[in-house]
Amino acid sequence: MIFFSDRQYGFRTNRGTEEAINKLHERITTCLDNKEKCAVVFQDLSKAFDLVVHKKLLEKLKKAGCRGKVLEWFSSYLTRRIQRVKIGNTLSNCLEIEIGTPQGTALSPLIFLIYINDLLSVKIEGEIIAYADDTALLITAKNWQEVKVKMEKDMRRIVNWLNKHNLKLNIKKNELYKIYTA
Repeated sequence: MIFFSDRQYGFRTNRGTEEAINKLHERITTCLDNKEKCAVVFQDLSKAFDLVVHKKLLEKLKKAGCRGKVLEWFSSYLTRRIQRVKIGNTLSNCLEIEIGTPQGTALSPLIFLIYINDLLSVKIEGEIIAYADDTALLITAKNWQEVKVKMEKDMRRIVNWLNKHNLKLNIKKNELYKIYTA
């Protein structure tokens, strides 16, 4: 059984930025060869790794079939983590951390991919190609009006999914490109 979406290229063996770019290039070329209009929205998430909700992640692991000792280990790894701040000689009270992947660990990328994996299953008319928290939404249609309608519908669905999962688009880094033939 393959757990991760085939459209996720981040932090996976033999799948990297080059493969993601090649896949996007292949899809755009096919679109243009078919005389279709196409546009791509490049999306970036704000502080994505810092916003992973532990409770939701554990639910996703359970839904994916993770049980017993493995689920207990993940739960133990994520929960009851505390943080405090020291300024000079003054220490703040301890605060339990309920969101975010543990920083600087080898597991953080895997945890994030598990958390975001079902975004790539959201029912949309376009296609998402992802590299960790960076995604390209490719929309194709016979005319620009249809591209616009599909894009608006897909973006609403994506933003709804993100909101349900405590994630936000970094609006300053999102880019829209219309692809034209020469």
